[in-house]
Amino acid sequence: MQRSLLLLTWLLSLASAFNIKIPHTEKRDKIENNAVLACASYTNTLKWSFDRSLAPGFYSTVCSYPPAFDTWSLCTFNALTDHAVSMGNASFEKSLGNVRNMCSFVDKRFSNISLEQYYSSLNNASAHAINHYNSTEWLSTSVRADFKTRSKWVRAFHANAYNLDISSVYGAYLSYYFVVVGVIAVFFHMSHYHGLNRVLFRSRLINLIRGHLILPTFLIGKHANYFKFLDFEIFTGLMPNSLESWIIIGYSLANVIFLSIDYIIDPYNLIFKNNLAQFTRLLADRSGILAFTQFPLIIIFAARNSFLEFLTGLKFNSFISFHKWIGRIMVLNAIVHSLSFSLFAVINHNYLIMSKQLYWKFGIVATTTLCVLLVLSLGMVRKTHYEFFLYTHIVLAVLFFYGCWMHVKDFDGWKEWIVVSLIIWVLEKVFRIWNILKFRFPRATLVNLNTSQSPHEEMFRVIIPKPNSKWQSKPGQYCFVYFLHPLVFWQCHPFTIIDEGDKCVIVIKPKNGLTRVIYKQVLRSLNGKLQLRVAVEGPYGPSNQKLDKFDHLLLLSGGSGLPGPLDHAIKLSQTTAKPSIQLIIAIKNLSFLNGYKSEILKLKQNQDQDQANVDVQVFLTQKPPTGKRPTAHDQLINLSDITTELTGFVQIRHTRPNFHELINESMKNRSPADSAAIVCCGPPALVDDVRNTVSQAVIDHPGSVIEYFEEYQCW
Repeated sequence: MQRSLLLLTWLLSLASAFNIKIPHTEKRDKIENNAVLACASYTNTLKWSFDRSLAPGFYSTVCSYPPAFDTWSLCTFNALTDHAVSMGNASFEKSLGNVRNMCSFVDKRFSNISLEQYYSSLNNASAHAINHYNSTEWLSTSVRADFKTRSKWVRAFHANAYNLDISSVYGAYLSYYFVVVGVIAVFFHMSHYHGLNRVLFRSRLINLIRGHLILPTFLIGKHANYFKFLDFEIFTGLMPNSLESWIIIGYSLANVIFLSIDYIIDPYNLIFKNNLAQFTRLLADRSGILAFTQFPLIIIFAARNSFLEFLTGLKFNSFISFHKWIGRIMVLNAIVHSLSFSLFAVINHNYLIMSKQLYWKFGIVATTTLCVLLVLSLGMVRKTHYEFFLYTHIVLAVLFFYGCWMHVKDFDGWKEWIVVSLIIWVLEKVFRIWNILKFRFPRATLVNLNTSQSPHEEMFRVIIPKPNSKWQSKPGQYCFVYFLHPLVFWQCHPFTIIDEGDKCVIVIKPKNGLTRVIYKQVLRSLNGKLQLRVAVEGPYGPSNQKLDKFDHLLLLSGGSGLPGPLDHAIKLSQTTAKPSIQLIIAIKNLSFLNGYKSEILKLKQNQDQDQANVDVQVFLTQKPPTGKRPTAHDQLINLSDITTELTGFVQIRHTRPNFHELINESMKNRSPADSAAIVCCGPPALVDDVRNTVSQAVIDHPGSVIEYFEEYQCW
């Protein structure tokens, strides 16, 4: 982590050296801006003796015809005076910049209007402007706008500019919402360092809140397990847990509130055609800006960010849940923006003209890309075609950001959200590459563990030599591993690793895709051993749970979720604290333990040498076939290889574990004053069952310290 921070410091220094500046959206609701725009628009409503065909454009008259320009400058000066702006003329002189900018669209020569010309125009109008104007007459002299007229026009432009500014503010508030969530998470997570958790989690009120609102699954009893909405396969997805759901609900409500409040409506409709046109334009601007301001959050929560995990204790799949739902809210904002602006164009009868503009075309590109990206991110696609989802996600995200940049290219603002997002994205890629390079592409040894040729016992063990002793991982952490084989070298999958000093160990049960390709290569190799270079990125995941601070630990594992809890048991049995450790292993048959034989024997050795208090129970969930004699392989595995060596250390039961009973029994057998940590990793159904059981245990024992650590990862 220290090296990562040094790398970040170096990159920031490099950016500073090359004078790389991030765009910045200037505040629009300034009296200097509003006065210039209001007075220009008012002046344009007058009938001037000027042929506009000589200089086409909305501002052609006020910029090209001296009497109109005089009227504009006088109106601007008086509007600034109306709003108690300092009479030092600084604001009036500052307004010249807006005048030059507006007139440059008529003719580039007008961008050089001097301050002397500006004052000369003001003085001329002050001396010769008429106070009353008959709208039937053509004007050839300047006009003095009265206070009421000036105020109406300035208020109209204030309403529009205020909406643009406050939209950016509310968008920033949505980001600050997650900053507040993060600070609260840091407080509770860091409480493990100084023992504050023992005070906090003995509070009956806090534990009742945790048991009912924080820990359990949300509404449908599923979190790790996929669910189908209305039993349609296309609506397959993962439900956030209760804590994540309340955070997401709070964020969604904040977005709705910020989208709904604080509009200033001009009753005179001086800028827009009618109230409907006015509101649709304000809503379009608000929703579009709110969507833009969420770009950095989208990137941050999609990044593999071990630093934020370390600080907050939140897992990567929590970040991915936030990423998904922020993205969905952003899609809704983008759709509201597009529909509102389209309706605004229809109301003003200029849809065909506006649809030919560059910003309009790229707005369609960005919104369409975002909607396609959302559809291709559905759980059904992620679950069955993850690699397709991943690479289309990246390509469409790049296209989306390009469309957004072009959408606001000619607007003076909002580009910083895109730039900051891309900087975060690039830095995350740099850190990931740095992580990979640190591991130096070692040659790993892959060993086939399936000697029975049964498809149910397919497993292989990956032994990866570490580059140096400084690289370390903690129990429960995982790495993304690239197997540098020509067919799959670009793919990476997360695997829980066991750090064994000079090497890392991974046991893989092959499924489809990457792991199946590699497993076939192992089977083809001599003696079931294969040497293959790998790239390792990580470690990621919880690194500071401080489980050694608890009095009692219940480690629950099922199937391929064994490495994390087993590694916890090994490391904790070596500590001086010597907590009471109960390791529950649920597997189909004993052959699965063959993959972790050396680690289990290491745990047994710790028990014998260090007098560690470790209780290991193995539940075999697969019933042996009735009437079938065991094969020689079965006898070898069950008797000679495992059972004999584990006799007296491991309790083996031929039944499915009842985790509800195991957890409740564990809670009853400990002293109420003892703190307990429950760690779980296994199949989704098991994880959800344990989560809800622990939630109930927290409710049933509100005066006890009971904490739950879920190491299952799914996104």
